[in-house]
Amino acid sequence: MEQELIEWQAWEHNEGEPRTLRWFAWIGGGALVLIIIALLAQNFLLAIILLVGTAAVLAHHARAPELINFALSPKGVRVGNRLYPYRELKAFSLSEPEERSELRLHSDKILLPHITIPLEDQVDPSAVRGYLLAYLPEERHDENLIENLIRFLDL
Repeated sequence: MEQELIEWQAWEHNEGEPRTLRWFAWIGGGALVLIIIALLAQNFLLAIILLVGTAAVLAHHARAPELINFALSPKGVRVGNRLYPYRELKAFSLSEPEERSELRLHSDKILLPHITIPLEDQVDPSAVRGYLLAYLPEERHDENLIENLIRFLDL
């Protein structure tokens, strides 16, 4: 018997509070300090990478977040128009930070090892767990330094 779809929508990033000028100033100022340090150390490649990365982060957060459709189906996990087939995924984990629950898909791809999907109030995390257990093993996921930094900086 084929399982039904579980579908929901969520914002691509937290749309609760709009970014203030102060937030942009802190991110830009911090990056500027790091760029100056890189230039003083004559590490021009790092300075360029920091400049481009900061510009990308600021541009991404300057625009309004998109509402994305998510779905769990017998074929895989759909994020917007992209389908992640179960054969490309190794495991999943569910986390419940203070703000909102998240589904993490663990893939075997080097450049995209974890796909983080927000779970809104529209979907029950235990229903998601039950559905995915038919296709993938559940694995514990401990946040690393980069993930904690991203959460702290509200990126």
